[in-house]
Amino acid sequence: MKRVYPVDEKGKKILDLKSWKINNYNKIYFDSKFEWECYKVLKENNFNVDFHPESLMLMEGFSSYSLTRSKGKTKIFKSTVRPITYTPDFCIYCNNGSKVYIETKGFFRDGARIRFKLAQASLPENDFIFLIFDKPSEGVKKLKELVEIIKNQFEGSSLTNKVTEKEQEKSRKINL
Repeated sequence: MKRVYPVDEKGKKILDLKSWKINNYNKIYFDSKFEWECYKVLKENNFNVDFHPESLMLMEGFSSYSLTRSKGKTKIFKSTVRPITYTPDFCIYCNNGSKVYIETKGFFRDGARIRFKLAQASLPENDFIFLIFDKPSEGVKKLKELVEIIKNQFEGSSLTNKVTEKEQEKSRKINL
């Protein structure tokens, strides 16, 4: 399998991410050239987009009891099971109030496919998540088709009509 390198804001390959992070504190980087190309397309269309937005909570963490056996003795102890979260690559805030999440993938790692399905199932009725695979000459083309759908069916997404995640959460709480 071909190795995928992270890239900086200009699309330049990052060979040593750890050093790059130290020298470029607080700058964003992309996990792949394809992710960077998608970011460029969304920004060129002046979309109100967050890169790696706040994680979606798919399942809360909880406490559980487990058994352990040591030196011939069985013990019961309380353990904590971590929550299951999902962080999509992009979140587009549409002018009609919907959110469109986009996940870019070259391939699925273990567990990513199930988290993606859980994320699909956990979204509110007016929010959507789309998966775009990086296939030669297809990935960016599919994203451009999605951009047109967002413009036509979701009333677009504009920076001048910026509604932040916190403002949306605040209005949801008021409506409850």
